[in-house]
Amino acid sequence: MSFLDSLKGGRRFGAVALAVIVGGALACKTPVEDMQFQVGDYIFDFLADQALAGGDPAGAEAITNLVLGAVDTTITNAFGRPTGDQLFFWNAGGAAFDFALLGRNSTNDGRLPAIADADASTDFCDYGSPFYWYETSGAWNPYCGFSNLDPSSDYTLMLVRYSLTVNAELDQAAIMAGDAITAADALAPLGGAPAGAPTTECNASTAYDVPPNANPLVLGYATTDPSGAVVFDCIPTSGLVSPPQWWEDVTDVSYADSTPTGPNDGVTGVDLAQNEYNYLVLIKGQGTLANPVPTGDIALRFQIANDITAANTAINNAQAPYPTEPVFAGPGVAVKAGELTMAWTNLARLDNAVYQVWVYNEETGDMKSPSGDWTATDAAGDPAGSATAVQSFNTQGDWDNVFVTSDGIGDYTHVFLSITAAPATAPTTVQPVWAQYTDMAGAPGDPFQWTLNLAAPMEFGTFGTGAPVVWTSQGNGEGGFWGTACNPDDQDHCTGPTDVLEVIFRNLQVPPVGYYYEAYLINDSGEPVTAGMLLSKATASTSSVSLFDIDTDETLQSEYTNGQDIIIWSQTNTTLEDLGGQSFYNMLEYRLQLIPKSGVAIGPTTALGGETPEVMRARAPEPEPAE
Repeated sequence: MSFLDSLKGGRRFGAVALAVIVGGALACKTPVEDMQFQVGDYIFDFLADQALAGGDPAGAEAITNLVLGAVDTTITNAFGRPTGDQLFFWNAGGAAFDFALLGRNSTNDGRLPAIADADASTDFCDYGSPFYWYETSGAWNPYCGFSNLDPSSDYTLMLVRYSLTVNAELDQAAIMAGDAITAADALAPLGGAPAGAPTTECNASTAYDVPPNANPLVLGYATTDPSGAVVFDCIPTSGLVSPPQWWEDVTDVSYADSTPTGPNDGVTGVDLAQNEYNYLVLIKGQGTLANPVPTGDIALRFQIANDITAANTAINNAQAPYPTEPVFAGPGVAVKAGELTMAWTNLARLDNAVYQVWVYNEETGDMKSPSGDWTATDAAGDPAGSATAVQSFNTQGDWDNVFVTSDGIGDYTHVFLSITAAPATAPTTVQPVWAQYTDMAGAPGDPFQWTLNLAAPMEFGTFGTGAPVVWTSQGNGEGGFWGTACNPDDQDHCTGPTDVLEVIFRNLQVPPVGYYYEAYLINDSGEPVTAGMLLSKATASTSSVSLFDIDTDETLQSEYTNGQDIIIWSQTNTTLEDLGGQSFYNMLEYRLQLIPKSGVAIGPTTALGGETPEVMRARAPEPEPAE
């Protein structure tokens, strides 16, 4: 079921239990007797209950993007990044590292020494053990493909053990926290001396010994093709010198003594005796035996293990790989909502008014109306409306509405709609639909204390910016159609058997602020005809009073409700004259509707309803015979 499908239909109520309640109420004759004083001789009772209730405004919110709320980089592994010593370690025929996604060019690594190439990219890069290459002895073999390099040019691949000097703040932590880098950090080789195989072409044909204590360790060179692509397939050996390096026993490929990479746990330095490294570097040019490292520019740099200090201690939050964007996880990271997507159904069409979106902070009282994008689809699922960079919209009762905003909503707790005459600088008191998406737990300044409701339904009623009241269909009604008895001495005033309709209600909930109750009859063509607004219940000694403003009128609430929440007794009534020439005989349903005061005609929300009595409809006069 889709996000919107889950909202359709509003509330629906089972009628079985309610019928028992209503039936019990009908056992008492008082309501019918109360009607008798103004009724006449024909009475056709019917019920108005929750059998037809539904179509309540409904909605849901979802946090569809996050932004960082706060970061505490003093916490060990604040961003929750390492996966243990064997990050990137996997098995596919044997042990290997996959470095393909670790390459950084000048666009995403600004540390020193500077990377010169902004276009260089990695196509693949497997650093496999002899097991991985189906060998029983030999080397850890890098097999890497690069592209977007200078055409027909030599490039050298080398392992480097760098220490890191932090300038101002750790660049990696700044990136993961979404902050600007103020002063670039600097890498410098730690220990050893440059050595390796600078004159050996990495073409899978030449094997060579790995010298001990080499740093950088030059693995070999290769030449790009005319398109700027190249493949390195170097075969350095180990275990053939003393002490053994990387590879000691074909049956033992444990991390401690068998791999060229250092640890990636965020807390451990590298093992100098085992020639462990924390970077793989692609550099332009070819070195010599006297000067193994080329003098060309760095094209790509791969962080493959912890960053370390000059004292060979791991730097907190500086484990591999070098980050390129903010991180939204870890014990030192707190997030907040960056984007909200809201959907609503059953919103009545408004007349000279709009639905405006607001966000509100229940801790501080702050609120604002964010800008966003609105789209709507009709009952058939076809596009019905859209607008970008808006704060408000209008709609139809059978439209599905979606509003998406990323306009600084992270520091608020609730989202709600208000009905306003036009996009406004402050919401009106008419606030029918709302949801909470952030619980700040009494600490609006500390996102580490917050809880996010990633998805939540929206309530319908009156939000009241902190004092919400949820509206529900409740109570019951008893109705009757009747006429004036034909007095044999006064035939001129015999108006027929069904010229008045009255429905008396018990225990209706006070409507949400900005809404009122109005009754409608649905004729046999499916068209609604008003049957009057809600009134106070008339008696033999008192007349009815309009309850149109009982949503906010404290005088009406004190007189006709219990504690301002429930309307104890009320009624609607209408006459044939009110129907504008239509007859009660062809009215099939009665519905008490909940309608926004700014709305047009009948809205989608039915509070109570029922079918008109079949015995009354059966009294319809026979049609005149055709001439």
